Amino acid sequence: PAGFLGGNILNVVRQYWLDSYGNIRFPYGSDRQSNTVVVIHDAFQGVNYWKGFLAPPQYDGVVLDTHIYQMFSPAENARTDAQHIQNACSRGSELANSGLWVVVGEWTPGATDCAKYLNGRGVGSRYDGTYPGTSRIGSCVGKTGKASTFSQQYKDFLRQYWEAQTSTYEKGQGWIQWTWKAEIADEWSYQAGLANGWIPKNPTTRAYPNIKLAIDSPTNKPVNLPDPEAIVQQCRDATLAATAAYSIFPGIPLIDESRGRAYAWVKYTACTTMSEALTQQFVAQSINSDADATVRVPWVYLAFRSGSYGYIVMEYIDGPTCDDSDVKLVAAAVRTLIAIPGPIAHSFFVEGMSSVTYSSVRELENHVNGVSRDPSN
Repeated sequence: PAGFLGGNILNVVRQYWLDSYGNIRFPYGSDRQSNTVVVIHDAFQGVNYWKGFLAPPQYDGVVLDTHIYQMFSPAENARTDAQHIQNACSRGSELANSGLWVVVGEWTPGATDCAKYLNGRGVGSRYDGTYPGTSRIGSCVGKTGKASTFSQQYKDFLRQYWEAQTSTYEKGQGWIQWTWKAEIADEWSYQAGLANGWIPKNPTTRAYPNIKLAIDSPTNKPVNLPDPEAIVQQCRDATLAATAAYSIFPGIPLIDESRGRAYAWVKYTACTTMSEALTQQFVAQSINSDADATVRVPWVYLAFRSGSYGYIVMEYIDGPTCDDSDVKLVAAAVRTLIAIPGPIAHSFFVEGMSSVTYSSVRELENHVNGVSRDPSN
């Protein structure tokens, strides 16, 4: 039912389902209950709209069918791969706590509305701006059609997005992917996903069991950047080596073997948060475009959680370490950072003044590193 059309539709639908409940659950003209469940659709209102409707203990055996897509508005099409994944992961709580059995009865690994005829015969897509009244976000080439035209990077995303959705939807009562087979849109096809590797033959298999991407920057990301699983493994190997050598370090460089130089830095700790990564990316966007800025902030290429650790993969900026006597230079950099309007303010500073006095750059560095390792300091 098209509840989004408004009017009296939702009232009629609600009454119809209430009237139908007894006919389905008690069809024998007595208090004998049938094994047939009642399946209702969310009328495109979302799961939370139906909280308390046909709910236990007065009612039982009711399944709510919801359809979750992220491509039927310009804003959804404009989401990055990481934002699509993050949005999917964010739905687990509402599915688990709805009060009804919830099945996600339609969804897709596709993240754009590029599929031919998806919006209607002869109607274009919002993603490439051919849908009436929309502006171009990007090209549909390589986003839809035959899997043979898909890049490995895009197939990796389809796998990550598929796993993010299935893992989340299983916090409810399960899922049904739309669709088994599509004529010319393999990103929608379960059959094509099986054949091309972004859907596992065993649907419980996970290539990315713990990873939740917060940032995946396609604009700035180096083409040779390893995938998150490989980065996690490199960090594990480095941690084991450091433990054996009784040393501690805040992260590892990623080395371009052909040039023998670092091109990225991975910061990883149990205290590393995705809020920190998003703040750093915001600061980089705010400062790096300013030719007069006294500070350059590393771009964030990737940010994700795996297990109990947070990982921030950022631009590696080669340069000298500040001398202990460069207090004024560091102070100028701090003033630049805290002057940015947005999520930069911290209780570390009060009205632009540090609540603690430092006699050297090293003392400030040691304090900040200590807070990073133990937030209770």
